[in-house]
Amino acid sequence: PESGAAGDGRARRAPRSRREVVLAGLFAEVLGLPADVVGADDGFFDLGGHSLLAARLMARVREALGEELGVQDLFAAPTVAALAARSGGAVPRGDAGTRADADPLAPLVTLRAGAPGAPALFCVHPGAGTGWVYRGLLEHLDPQWSVHALQSRALSEPGARPGSVEEMAAEYAARIRAVQPHGPYHLLGWSFGAVVAHQVAVTLQRDGEEVAGLTLLDGYPTARGESAAPAADPLRDLLESLGYPPREECGAAGGSPLTLAELVAAAAEEGPLSVFDGETVAALGEAYVHHDRLAAAHRPGLFRGGVTLAAAGHEPDAPGPRVWEPYVTGPVAHHEIPCAHGEMMAPKPAAEIAALLGEGTVGR
Repeated sequence: PESGAAGDGRARRAPRSRREVVLAGLFAEVLGLPADVVGADDGFFDLGGHSLLAARLMARVREALGEELGVQDLFAAPTVAALAARSGGAVPRGDAGTRADADPLAPLVTLRAGAPGAPALFCVHPGAGTGWVYRGLLEHLDPQWSVHALQSRALSEPGARPGSVEEMAAEYAARIRAVQPHGPYHLLGWSFGAVVAHQVAVTLQRDGEEVAGLTLLDGYPTARGESAAPAADPLRDLLESLGYPPREECGAAGGSPLTLAELVAAAAEEGPLSVFDGETVAALGEAYVHHDRLAAAHRPGLFRGGVTLAAAGHEPDAPGPRVWEPYVTGPVAHHEIPCAHGEMMAPKPAAEIAALLGEGTVGR
């Protein structure tokens, strides 16, 4: 039986088995959609799902089906039919190193548990502090790879504030080693996360560990010999980087920077922040401001090796690869990705970035 046409013009297949019917109903419930619009081949994230909603969905799935499925199962099988067919492969409860659903704002989340012995990729959050943005890599990266995301501790522990990028990098290196005690390590960071990932790599090398790959996604340090100041209106920058329209009634246009209260009000409108509650949005905003200050004060260490820089090709004013050269001993392999800075994890750019990882170009 068909239940209508999918958004791309294909006929939508209605749920058939009991499990598909239950899951389609839960997808609709969590996403706030009419019960009859979710088909068996519809994907949770394609329908507007988000990391926090994914955690809520899987909690409801466990209640309804009595199975130990987690968020990582949803990443691997995001459609109703695929999730219904995924049985017996869920990670047992209590394996904290490989479950991603216990707390979506935890300092480290596992986006995918790969095959034993296969490489693990550790992704450092961008300025807002959330690592779930790297979910875009999963569809394109070798399924045997494990993918872990580091998130700002300030999101789960209000008031947690590292005093420097070096302090943050030391903390993140310890979290990485708790998952993978020894190298070789593969690291990736986007925007502010690129600066932190570089310092994490320096920290791991100082500890005698091997860093096999370091990928920097459109992130840059302050050029050697230059000084940097924090952004004049960082919260406005955060909103605009997420695609929100300019807000003329407040912020720099009105003579003063955007406030946290104004950020929370803006986030309640339709957009990527609308799925968060006000407290979480405020924590994201505070983390972003603090990370901007840390980046301005940071002076990178020296990484022994080369790096891959995936730059956003639609950002003509970006500093370019030369700014990284004083902070590495090897080459900076520069790749332009045809996108804007905030689009690095969109499907096409993410596919190109995953291809760089898969081709073994990282760190050469």
